[in-house]
Amino acid sequence: MTDITELAKAAEKYRSTLEAHRNNPRDGVALNAWDDATSKFMELVDNDELNIISGLLEALEKAKGMETYWKTQCRGITDHCEELQARIAELESHTVKPPVHPTVASENLDDETLQELIEFRRTTFEYHSKEGNKVQTIIHGVTLAALRELQERRKADSEPVAEVVSIYGDPEAFGEREIRPLVGIQQMPYGTKLYRHAQPAPVVSTDLFHTAASAIEDLLTTKDRAGAGVWFDLPFRLRSAANAQPAPVVPEKCPAEIRDLIDSHSDALFNDDDAQEIWNACRAAMLAPAPQEVK
Repeated sequence: MTDITELAKAAEKYRSTLEAHRNNPRDGVALNAWDDATSKFMELVDNDELNIISGLLEALEKAKGMETYWKTQCRGITDHCEELQARIAELESHTVKPPVHPTVASENLDDETLQELIEFRRTTFEYHSKEGNKVQTIIHGVTLAALRELQERRKADSEPVAEVVSIYGDPEAFGEREIRPLVGIQQMPYGTKLYRHAQPAPVVSTDLFHTAASAIEDLLTTKDRAGAGVWFDLPFRLRSAANAQPAPVVPEKCPAEIRDLIDSHSDALFNDDDAQEIWNACRAAMLAPAPQEVK
């Protein structure tokens, strides 16, 4: 039985010598080599033609079998890779990642940023607790407790401890505190709330000052400025004008434009102390809460 490998070598020899002979047909060496290769190849084919065909079919069948085998192997590897990718995605979805520290845009720690820091420390504390990081858990736990205490103190400081409900010298109770109100509606009007610490001043509206100036000008031009009616009407007018405005930042010192306006409607004896006294009344009126409607 002719070996398929031997037949393949003889066929390759025949092909190469034939090509050399065609390239140089007058070369006797090339012609002899081609004759020898042709004789050898034909001898193999003639002597064992059926076996050669059978061997070729067998080799072809074997090659197909190998192809099927490797396709099956590749498909299995692909399926396994897909399973691994799905498992990795599942594990990543259950993985607790460390929280991202919030950005503190200012040196002043406002209430919103404080709440963000508390939330960050809380989630970080829970993360390290689940991961078993004892040192980090303790550090973030202590920090979280401190931030929460700061938040509670701020909340307490932002709530009033007393409120003026009388100007007649009677002590009034508010919560657990008792105060004696200061007499004088200009300095301490009804509804004035007292706090442990000074409260942050809200944003002032420029329109409010124009409203105040207009109210003063209207009163001084339509009423007897020497009469008491002006000063009784002024707080009510200003409070009504500011009722729809946000809580303003009202300076303690009388603004120059208000002082000039009052001066323009006053006599020669008018001075800075007079202007400041009037401004105290205006300021108290603008800061006082709007009167509640009785139903």
